[in-house]
Amino acid sequence: MVLDEVGSDSAVIQAGGDAGSMAMYFAATRPERTSALILVHTTAKYLAASDYPIGIPPEAFEAALDQIDQLWGTEAAVAMLVPSRADDERFRRWFAKMMRSTASPRAAQAFQRAALEIDAR
Repeated sequence: MVLDEVGSDSAVIQAGGDAGSMAMYFAATRPERTSALILVHTTAKYLAASDYPIGIPPEAFEAALDQIDQLWGTEAAVAMLVPSRADDERFRRWFAKMMRSTASPRAAQAFQRAALEIDAR
């Protein structure tokens, strides 16, 4: 384990987005190694269910997946994913390039579909 290699007994775990569930898992299964847990823009579960009404309705998620196929790697994706920066031309160009460099549209869709299975409750 990395903590052992660096001679640390515990660590503050900070995670955002899709990494949040893994951070929650680590903290829950290794509480003696976790001194704090900081979660940013993450969730325990994405999709709504009868026992989780605050999730995203499945039909809304499907519509978003369809848009990923159309918009991934384009400046238009900023309006959907980072609406507060949609008017910033420089940011739009950077964000579109970042998206294209991280995954293809098909890989991005596959990743999002896998995220639907996450349930860290």
